[in-house]
Amino acid sequence: MKLSLIVGLLVSALVGCTRPGVKPSCTMNGRGQGHCDFTSVGKKAGGNCGVISVHRVDTPEKADSDIFCSGEVAANSTVKVDFTIPAVDTMCSRDPGKKWTEECVFTFEAVSP
Repeated sequence: MKLSLIVGLLVSALVGCTRPGVKPSCTMNGRGQGHCDFTSVGKKAGGNCGVISVHRVDTPEKADSDIFCSGEVAANSTVKVDFTIPAVDTMCSRDPGKKWTEECVFTFEAVSP
């Protein structure tokens, strides 16, 4: 009985590790225009939602995109979703001697739809 319980828990743990997931890979330019490629990394379809947050490196200023979602991403597929953050061009381009990426950083933050 004990052995079958341990085997059952091990199988459950292994199945849990292979659940579908959708991973984002995002790029953005200095005008706040970008896209995220959502790639399904599993044997089942899935989805993901998020927000792009842009932060200045020298002040607490922050700008966020609206929430956007991948929709249903088929297994082993990728879906591209565009986004725009209008404040980036003025918030991250103050010093003409620097690239916008020296003044700001951006991150993808997963959220519930």
